[in-house]
Amino acid sequence: MSGLRNLKELEQYDQEHFVRKEVSSGAQNRCVLLNLLPGQEIPTHGHSGNEVLLLAQKGQSLLTVDGITQILLQPGSVYSAESDSTFHLLNNGTEPCQILVILVRLEKIAAGKV
Repeated sequence: MSGLRNLKELEQYDQEHFVRKEVSSGAQNRCVLLNLLPGQEIPTHGHSGNEVLLLAQKGQSLLTVDGITQILLQPGSVYSAESDSTFHLLNNGTEPCQILVILVRLEKIAAGKV
């Protein structure tokens, strides 16, 4: 999927659970927008084989990396992680938060297929 996307059009929340919206995807990457209401969380998970970039767009959230390191994400924050990291995300603020996540596949890059 290529082209221009407006993140404001992808802003959507659900009282029961976080909302993930596809922004774009390509042969080497995928981009999603995470929308969380206060108190909502994304369970611990990993993205094996991908480098991960988290770009805070709105609100505040607490990112726990590898079950140990805690990082406060606020608008303008950018966090990058290795492919073997795990993540837990919690909206610990009082307003909705949005995180833009970019996943870059490493397999083809490592094999020199770029």
